[in-house]
Amino acid sequence: MRALIVEADDLGLCRSLNAGIRAAAARGVLTSSCIRVNGAAFEEAVAEVVPDFPALGLGVHLNIVEGATTRPAVPHGSPLVDAGGGYRMSFPGLLLRQRDRGLLAEIEADYRHQIETALARLPRVDHLNSHQHSHAVPALFEIVCRLAIEYDIPFVRLPRERFVVAGSFPSHFGGWYAANLLKVAILNGLAPGNAMCARRLAARTNDWFVGIAYTGRMDSRRILGGLRALQRDAGLVEVLAHPSLPVGDPAERFLDAAVRAYVMDPARAMELETLLDPALRQALTGEGWTLTTYGEMAVLPAGR
Repeated sequence: MRALIVEADDLGLCRSLNAGIRAAAARGVLTSSCIRVNGAAFEEAVAEVVPDFPALGLGVHLNIVEGATTRPAVPHGSPLVDAGGGYRMSFPGLLLRQRDRGLLAEIEADYRHQIETALARLPRVDHLNSHQHSHAVPALFEIVCRLAIEYDIPFVRLPRERFVVAGSFPSHFGGWYAANLLKVAILNGLAPGNAMCARRLAARTNDWFVGIAYTGRMDSRRILGGLRALQRDAGLVEVLAHPSLPVGDPAERFLDAAVRAYVMDPARAMELETLLDPALRQALTGEGWTLTTYGEMAVLPAGR
């Protein structure tokens, strides 16, 4: 089977990303998205985007590395957040401290709050993933798999990508590609153990992922290149994009200046244009991919 989920992360992060995801779901190949409960436009996403797309797959984009927690109460001296509720940790820090039981307890509490908030506000939740793939840290991956089972959420994202070079060699200059290759190497190194963990706990995952090496710079050539690097029996594959459509409202809220710069980068508009391009849909279906969601896959027996 060649089943493809086209995912947009960060629904609810800001209104411009909400608008981009809305456009990609309405007129493009987007089949799924995931909501950031602690984003600046969570309420707008719930009220203005989700109700209009009943077929759109919906997940929870667990975030413990950017912005602030929305938990109403946090223990004093929490290793996860500072006195103002801001998250302290990054992916490397989480990887190094994954045996810290106090930290893991705080992470699980935050995950639970995010999942329960999403379940209370969304009509459906069919997968879990995380910002910056932080749940790929093995101790966190196990927590997420356990929570997926507990809350009856069918799938957990497994970030595992085939190496591919798409585009001209000079287009990879600037340092971003080298940094992304390091992410690919780390996440691929963690993937076998995480896949074993998912099987042990009976949590389902995608088989392959496309969108790490070229994260933030996804276009048709890179999407198709990543998919063509996979075998014909690739199974369930998730492709990731971050489409944005700036709303032009000076009052729009962002978590910080770095988030604003990322959302307003022309590359976000390029990713939206890619998802809206009819030629991409034609290429995907022509190469045997069936566009789907995690919810649709959940009704099939595991391994199909």
